[in-house]
Amino acid sequence: MQQTKTASGKLTITNKGYSAAQGVRVQLLTREGAAPPAWVRLVSSPEIGAIDISKMGSSKMGSDEN
Repeated sequence: MQQTKTASGKLTITNKGYSAAQGVRVQLLTREGAAPPAWVRLVSSPEIGAIDISKMGSSKMGSDEN
């Protein structure tokens, strides 16, 4: 994503483990592990909850034009 551009995307997480993943939560970070710029944000709730074995959970992200 770039500042001054509008974009959106979908993050998909697949549980490839042997039991359900509980309390799944997403957070946007930079490559260095810091908070992203203010113009990048999650559009949906960061709380995905439980993901059963071999199932997917998703969250949406977007950017504001500044």
